[in-house]
Formats: sequence, structure tokens, C-alpha cells
Amino acid sequence: MGFLLSYAGMTTTATQPTKPTPPTPIPKPSKLATPAPATPPAGALTVRVPTPDQCAAFDQLLAAQHYLGAGRPLGDYLRQVVERDGQPVALLVWGPAAYALKDRDRWISWSVPQRRERLKLVVQNRRFLLLTPKGAAPNLASQALAAALRALPGQWREHFGYRPLLAESFTDPEAYAGTAYKASNWQPVGFSAG
Repeated sequence: MGFLLSYAGMTTTATQPTKPTPPTPIPKPSKLATPAPATPPAGALTVRVPTPDQCAAFDQLLAAQHYLGAGRPLGDYLRQVVERDGQPVALLVWGPAAYALKDRDRWISWSVPQRRERLKLVVQNRRFLLLTPKGAAPNLASQALAAALRALPGQWREHFGYRPLLAESFTDPEAYAGTAYKASNWQPVGFSAG
């Protein structure tokens, strides 16, 4: 089974190189008067965590429509609902990373003690389900995945008290090309043993 890693939007400012920035010009008062829209623009994707009373319905949808079923909550476990115009279009589940993956560990360049210490900072995309019929919304899969990944660090921190730095996922290369992952800036890193 192949797997992919993403770190787009997952790094913290402490790990990014800093450049001196020029001072921000003072805006004209007329530019400050325009209020930000209260709702996202039509067609924009929003990502939210379902409320506790919505989790059963979320899991039922996954069980009925995802080829692997809903799975079981294990460790730090986060559900996301991607919506367009207030309607759910995708469901994602994130959980703990795989304990040891030779290609991932080589790619990160960490030792066994480092992996034990830092594995918690890697999260795994365990389920991804589009709720639209196949072909009904071109590019929706990559857009939903990218939106979910952008929202993930903040939502994870809110629920578990720390920010993940890396995300991983698995695809079956005999069944899926991983196109949505690649289109949303995930990098193919290697293969798993199982």
C-alpha cells in the first residue's frame, strides 16, 4: 500500500525562516469601514468539527458509504465536515499516525528515540468520503482535502492542546491513483508493508 505525506500548512511559524518585513502602511479610514462578510462567499468551502450529538450520524454515513466503513475511534481522533453553502460535501477522519513506517521515518530522518518522542506530531487521514456523486463536482476532492488540511492544525490544537506538524495518508495504488492528494500538495513518500 502506498502512502503520502503532507506538511502544507502544518508548519508553525517557529520552524519557518523569518525575513524582515517592511512596516505596514497605515490604511485610509475608508478602507477600514468595509466590514468583513459575515458568511463565506457562495460556493466557498468551510470546515467544521461536528458536535457530539452529530457524531453518530457522521459515523453512520461513513459506515454506509465508505469502502472501509467508519473505523473505530482510537487515540486522539478528530472528525471534520466540509461544507459548501451550508451543505456537507465531504467527511474526513484524522487519528494517530502509524507507529513505524520505514519510508516515512527515512524521509523525516529521525531515529527510533526521536520517533517515539515526536510521533504524536504526525496525524493520519484515516477516512475521506465525498458525499457528492462521482463526477458531479470536478476538483471537489482536492479542494475539500486542501481546506480540511488548512483547518486541521487549529482544530486539532483546540481539541487536543497541540498542533500536528505532519499528516500522512494511505492509498491503494492498484485501486486509486491518489490524484486528489497530489492535487492538494501531498507528496508520495513510499510504501507500507501491509
